[in-house]
Amino acid sequence: AREAAAKKAEAERKAREKALAEQKAKEAAIARQKQLVENYISNGKQLLSENKNKEAVVEFYNAEKNLPEEENAFAAKKLGEAATALFDSSEKKSGTEKKFLRDEAVKFAEKSFENSKEEPNVMFILGMDALEKHNYASAENFLRNATKKDPANSTYFYQLGRVLAMQKKYNESLAAFQTSIKINGNFAPAHYNSGFVCEKLGKNKEALASYRNATKIKPDYENAFMGAGHVLAEEKNYSEAVKSYSEAVRINPSRAQTYQELGSCYSELKNYILAEQNFLKALSCPDSTAEKNALTYYNLSTVMFAQDKKNDAFDFAKKAYDNKDKTTSDVKTNISYNLGLLNQELGNETEAIKFYQETLKLDSNHVKANTNLGMILLSKNEPDAAIALLLKAYKNDSKNFEVNNNLGSAYRDIDDFANSVKFYKNALGIEPENLTVKENLAKSYTSAKDYKNARAVYEELVKKQQTEWPLFFELAKVCLAQGDGNSAEKYLLYLQSKAPDFKSSEVNGLLAELQ
Repeated sequence: AREAAAKKAEAERKAREKALAEQKAKEAAIARQKQLVENYISNGKQLLSENKNKEAVVEFYNAEKNLPEEENAFAAKKLGEAATALFDSSEKKSGTEKKFLRDEAVKFAEKSFENSKEEPNVMFILGMDALEKHNYASAENFLRNATKKDPANSTYFYQLGRVLAMQKKYNESLAAFQTSIKINGNFAPAHYNSGFVCEKLGKNKEALASYRNATKIKPDYENAFMGAGHVLAEEKNYSEAVKSYSEAVRINPSRAQTYQELGSCYSELKNYILAEQNFLKALSCPDSTAEKNALTYYNLSTVMFAQDKKNDAFDFAKKAYDNKDKTTSDVKTNISYNLGLLNQELGNETEAIKFYQETLKLDSNHVKANTNLGMILLSKNEPDAAIALLLKAYKNDSKNFEVNNNLGSAYRDIDDFANSVKFYKNALGIEPENLTVKENLAKSYTSAKDYKNARAVYEELVKKQQTEWPLFFELAKVCLAQGDGNSAEKYLLYLQSKAPDFKSSEVNGLLAELQ
């Protein structure tokens, strides 16, 4: 029995030794495989640095073929390493070379992700691939997980911010950019994109600060100067906007949009000569297109009109109209309206009506088109049609002086004096010292037989216009209508003494009646 037990113990010892030797041999084989994989990966990276991209990819595939079985974590890490090397290399390339490297990077990233979902660099590459394919939800998911796995990586947060901005998730996007900046405050694009998102959120002060931070880090950051200019112009700080856009021109003197923005700022500053010069420069830029030129022609037209160069303004307005087809609906509307306005200014009412009607087809609520077309119809003795258009304009802009003034006139033409008074008073609420409107208001009061208010307005007018003899004559008639012969006589005698030739027979006739 003792002999049997000894044999059994010996057999078990040998079995253990054999198992241990086999385990060591297996581990040694795996170590050799891993080293072989490491060598292939290292060779691939070296070949990428030598711009031998296809040879590098072969080495990475050799690494994949030699991955030890059941070593998923190792496989994921090494495949991810190959994917990152390919992706980083693709960032320095362009065209077909970039596409080849990027596609291979994604293949290795996908294989890595199949083995393990713990590699943040792999999630980043898959997120960037989804972003490139406009699959924003997937991109967001991959990039969010990448930031969770590696919360100290500023690039992951930066790209997550971009993806969120593209989905108009601006608050979340801003938070991602701000985190990126906290990790690495010297990356100018993070500051620029933070500014862009702040603009979208209406945070102009913060947007401007972000754009300026971007230009401090990168003094030739053209888009950051453009962004700052846009914010300043929106805040109506046109002088500072000009400075910012001028910096953008310094960096890139061949961009049409910059000259357009400069022209618009100079126009707001009423420096129409410099506005004109910049709009003309926009037309000569190599990146000018029919769409951009249409807007530039339109702006040139408005600048020429402001300089009272109506014929030049008309010519540019026509060019804008001829190039408008690829523009946005808003630009088409403005171009059509502008051509209507210039035809009206040049006395081409038929053409003006045509273009105003075209404008209203594009935007039935266009205040100025409704107003101006209403004014034309009013002059053509079509008050009802004029009122319909003017009321539509009033609905969309009740504080518009021209709308209220013209409604006052239109209602007076159809003897609706209550509404006439209402709209003239509205107009005076906007321009309290407009003497023409006050005179028209007085006339409407008179026609409505509201002599008390008519007299009050006329008395105010004659104090301010002591040589406007028609006002004294009308005031005298209102006094007569009130039964106040003494006051009527006083005004008529004053008129007769100061302007004896003004309506002398009528003045004399009224005075005779008062004797």
